[in-house]
Amino acid sequence: MINSISGRMRAKKIILILSSVAVLIYILAPIYWVVVSSFQKETALSVRPPYFFPSPGIFSTNHYHFLFTGEVPDDSTAMIQAQYTMSGTLVYPSIINSLIIALAVTAINLLVGFPAGHVF
Repeated sequence: MINSISGRMRAKKIILILSSVAVLIYILAPIYWVVVSSFQKETALSVRPPYFFPSPGIFSTNHYHFLFTGEVPDDSTAMIQAQYTMSGTLVYPSIINSLIIALAVTAINLLVGFPAGHVF
């Protein structure tokens, strides 16, 4: 009797762990794909089947170099160079604006929320 109960509990735990791992993979797979794709060259993005793991021949940091410096990479295709020059914006001003807004909203929420929480 006791062995059958412990066997059922063990089976339930295994099923719970496997289903949790499946849900975790389902949730994290798109995030992984975005990060891996952001470090691939433009030519590697259109290859079928796609590259799921980074490899030395397709690894590139050109996209991030452009975002933070504004310099168009030399080895990018003409279409990508046109897209780079059309967007032509740096990330730093946007990051600074976001930080200023986030800090202001946090300060206002603290100024209003702390006294209200103290009253309750």
